[in-house]
Amino acid sequence: MTDADGRSPLLEFDVGNTRLKWRLRDNAVGKVLGAGALVHADYDDCAQLLAVIKQEVDVQIGRAPSGLWVASVASDAIAGAIDVWARDHYGLAPEFARVSRRAAGVTVGYEEHHRLGVDRWLAVLAASVRSPQGALVVDCGSAITVDVLHGQDHRGGYIVPGLRLMRGALFRETEQVKVAEVALGDDARPGRVTEEAVDHGLPLMAAGLVVEVLDRLKKNAWGWGGWSGPVYLTGGDAAVIAPLLGEHQVYRAPDLVLDGLSLAEREEIKD
Repeated sequence: MTDADGRSPLLEFDVGNTRLKWRLRDNAVGKVLGAGALVHADYDDCAQLLAVIKQEVDVQIGRAPSGLWVASVASDAIAGAIDVWARDHYGLAPEFARVSRRAAGVTVGYEEHHRLGVDRWLAVLAASVRSPQGALVVDCGSAITVDVLHGQDHRGGYIVPGLRLMRGALFRETEQVKVAEVALGDDARPGRVTEEAVDHGLPLMAAGLVVEVLDRLKKNAWGWGGWSGPVYLTGGDAAVIAPLLGEHQVYRAPDLVLDGLSLAEREEIKD
């Protein structure tokens, strides 16, 4: 299988702390030809995980992809393993997205731009294309991040523990709230047993952060001028938080980070 322009499809990775998401994309027309998500903890090492992806890629296209673009917030060791894998199996030098002061018309909001997570930056870039007037970008992963896009200016954001990190903190730091596993859902009723109290409370806390930021933006609390825009939710727990945001304009965008790969500056790993 080849792109409309005769090339093989492009392989894209979104490497998080918990999962590696991948997709094959026809770079000429943007059509997704294959996709998946693998949990790091389910595999002995990164090499085993990448072997599974190679099997899927070989089934889909039967040849080397035309390139590999990577967004990674995982360790340098995992980035190195991906680099070696791509070179050994496909003869490709992966291109890793990086945060720059400006890309795709968007100016980064961090004073030290290199300290912004590349996943957050890519999600903001993708959101700017969908909503040039502004947006709130919420990534519900291991950590929950909320980034403010005001027009084409990224104004910074917030980082709080993700739902499972918060659950883990309750388990470790309290004597009476030992809830090892929580079936997180969007039921906001007061819990009548401890498990329900945790299960219902954590998503409501995360949603409360998003609603509070939206309220302050709409009231021009920081003097940036008028703001209106949708909320884009991505990350593994987006489905839990989305129903709790009420009447706000909310869109699920599971591939927002991958969508931003084509908009960011990229570079190869330097030895």
